[in-house]
Amino acid sequence: MSTFSKNEMKRRSDALKNLLETMDLDCVVIHSWYNTYYIGGNNTRYWGRIAQVIVFPRDGEPALVLSKMHEHETRYSWIRDVRVRDPDLRPDHETAVGLVAQVVAEKGLAKGRIGIEADEFHVPTMTLLQAALPEAELVNVSDRLTNLGVVKSAEEIEILKLCSEIADLGGAAYMDAIRVGKSTHEITAEADLAMNREIAKRMPEADFQSVSFSMTGPESLYPHKFGSGRPVEKGDIFAWNSLPVVCGYYSCTERTVVVGEPTAEQRRVFEVVVDAHMRGIEALGPGVVAGDVDRLVRGVLDEAGYGAYFACGPGHHCGVGMGNPYSHGGPIIGGIRHFSEERLVEDMVVTMEPGIYIPGLGGFRHCDALRITRDGAELLTQFDRGVLTVED
Repeated sequence: MSTFSKNEMKRRSDALKNLLETMDLDCVVIHSWYNTYYIGGNNTRYWGRIAQVIVFPRDGEPALVLSKMHEHETRYSWIRDVRVRDPDLRPDHETAVGLVAQVVAEKGLAKGRIGIEADEFHVPTMTLLQAALPEAELVNVSDRLTNLGVVKSAEEIEILKLCSEIADLGGAAYMDAIRVGKSTHEITAEADLAMNREIAKRMPEADFQSVSFSMTGPESLYPHKFGSGRPVEKGDIFAWNSLPVVCGYYSCTERTVVVGEPTAEQRRVFEVVVDAHMRGIEALGPGVVAGDVDRLVRGVLDEAGYGAYFACGPGHHCGVGMGNPYSHGGPIIGGIRHFSEERLVEDMVVTMEPGIYIPGLGGFRHCDALRITRDGAELLTQFDRGVLTVED
């Protein structure tokens, strides 16, 4: 049984068929975990293997090619033509490509225009696919395919609202747990436990996992570093990331905290980041060019003299897959990046998180998730956005 309704999965299937028609493709071969989940309905992780592939023709029924160890997960998918392969008899990519080529040939499409996620293929796998389908024209659809999931449905928004509530709950647990002498591993474990307990209470049948991390002191310069055994010290800049993943979807609340009373320099930098964060939030809305939001935020930091310490774009889209490479730096609609000239659209869900990282002082960043609405943006995460401190 899929996480989503039959109508929702049909909406996605119809959108993919429209893409095939627009690009004049005979079929598309989908193998990334986030797009196979989005289209097929079963959230199968790879763990080093090509766990599943969807062969989706413009005409006719799609086929789901699965590794044998994931055969039981077909109950989550609406696709009924299931082909199972054993990746332990021959190398994984050989069995996957071989069976995919066989399915394509059975559907009479071996000489057709076939869409592939070329950005996601390893070179050896791509070489095998080209050899297995020598008369096919392979067309890269990586960004066009992933963009199908950027504007969210009502069902997706409900899950993301739940994720955002849980992220805020994790933030409260972080704030209660931060104490001098405790390690970031200990503190993060308390936040994760609080979030996982709440998700289990609200959605006991859901597939979920909180993915959180925190950094303190000099480690706060590394925004995505997992924790260490370093104990929290008085005067530290402590950064926490609260990212619950429910049914494959994630949202996030991220905050910076000063342990004890901030120094004058810490407060000055922190206030600039808070201002940039709020200015970015206020700028979001339908029709807004994503790159203009980036330029606005950079301007706030430049004017305050901290532009050189701005290390990454101020926002990305939220949805399927925290590990989706397109969510952060790729050519996907909804990425708040300097190079993006795409316009934001109602029911996109994006983050706002400008940060600056100053050696010898620390990293400062708040992050919130927002839904683009008809006339602005709705904050999904509600945690305090000010200059945050905890007692030492």
